Amino acid sequence: MSKKNKKPQLPKLPKRGGNKNNKQSNKDKQMKQKMFSQFSTALLIFMVFIVLFSTLSDTTDEEQVSISQIASAVKAGQISAIDVVRSDITVTYKNGDEKTAKRETDTALTESLENFG
Repeated sequence: MSKKNKKPQLPKLPKRGGNKNNKQSNKDKQMKQKMFSQFSTALLIFMVFIVLFSTLSDTTDEEQVSISQIASAVKAGQISAIDVVRSDITVTYKNGDEKTAKRETDTALTESLENFG
């Protein structure tokens, strides 16, 4: 009689999150933290380079002037040289000063200077 009342027992399965799984999940967490730390460091270094590059590239000693100011200086005979590269104009005065200007890309510099007198 006692045999009929007993239910058959199923084999015991290991519990979820056992030692092997727990060790593996800790390794996964550590690896994710390490990757995040490396990514954050790389991003920070990249941002520092961007800031340094932008501050160093924007430092120019040349003063910006308008085309009309250049035309007036040419009329007055104050200019010793004019260098044109694409839309950038670098003007060298007889006293040694250098100034820059932007020109219109669709017209020649001589036309622009003639228009200003």
